[in-house]
Amino acid sequence: MDRARLLSLLKDVVNDDDTVRMIQALLTDTTLAVRVRGEVAPQFQATVGSPQGDSLSPQLFNVYYEAALRDLRRSSPPIPAEDKRLKLATETQYADDLDFISTSSHYLEKIHEEAIKVLQVWKLHANAGKTERVHICHEKDKEEEEWRRKKSIGSQLGITNDIEERIQLANLAMRKMWSMWGTQHILLELKL
Repeated sequence: MDRARLLSLLKDVVNDDDTVRMIQALLTDTTLAVRVRGEVAPQFQATVGSPQGDSLSPQLFNVYYEAALRDLRRSSPPIPAEDKRLKLATETQYADDLDFISTSSHYLEKIHEEAIKVLQVWKLHANAGKTERVHICHEKDKEEEEWRRKKSIGSQLGITNDIEERIQLANLAMRKMWSMWGTQHILLELKL
């Protein structure tokens, strides 16, 4: 994030000059240090973004990201007529994940190209390694429908697959809990 641009955006969003000055003070002369397995690397000056790990940073990112997305929407190619007719949501967003949805692969390619350009202007980076193209179509055999196993916003796109995965995760958590309770129960018995 470009801090000067963020502060300019905040002046329009926050109606309190003291709050904007406080945020500016929090973002000025920021030094960070990386810690891995208890070892701390030398500190370095951070001049972009907002330090992570506090409750303010996600809010600042949301203000900045929403402004970038508004800019992207203004410069995006028009939504295909078939998408309007089907009344599809053309995008979904959660935190820094953004999905574009369309019946037109040409439209998706164009919006992807535009997103990369607009995000670069905002000093944001679209991670090519995480960018996925999922084609949803029905096959004779549901097992061959790979899209059902793809995730969007933490949930698998195939409802049955998503529910099965959630049941497995819940069972795993329950087994861990039972093993902890069993161990504590044994330790309590030994103490008596």
